[in-house]
Amino acid sequence: MATVTTSSAAGYNAGKQKCYTETTDQFGKTVFTSPGQTVVVDFPTLSTPTGSNITIAPGGFISLDANVTYQISHRVDVVENVNNDPAAGHILYNVTTASLIPPVSLMGQTNTIQFTPDATTTLVLLAYMPDGIPPNTTTQPKTWQYPQQIQNSEISIVQVGGTTANV
Repeated sequence: MATVTTSSAAGYNAGKQKCYTETTDQFGKTVFTSPGQTVVVDFPTLSTPTGSNITIAPGGFISLDANVTYQISHRVDVVENVNNDPAAGHILYNVTTASLIPPVSLMGQTNTIQFTPDATTTLVLLAYMPDGIPPNTTTQPKTWQYPQQIQNSEISIVQVGGTTANV
């Protein structure tokens, strides 16, 4: 008898993720530095995954097996009391091929896509500031700055094609 296993995994961050780094200078003062136009969204709370085709690792790295179709849903919100540009958004980035996976979504919107990698692939979810997505070169890109933060980030990945049979 064969058992069919479908993979799924999810990650969530109910807290706030800083979109800046903090260091201390030689005078003991706190210095805030921008990471630039994009921030990799982290998911410190992970569901118990099913199957073996999907892995979500610390730092927001998502590994997907090849030749399997996945439904990926993601959402990122901005801290309400922070004056962020309303055009900020989020998009999946394929680390393996160094390419974006459209469409882009504004903060607070959920994006659901289907994706079938032809090789084992690593993805991250990027939160970006306006004009922070290449190849837009017509305006000066904005960068994340202190005290900007994102919150309530979540991602859900479900295998919807290419099931694996275990005998």
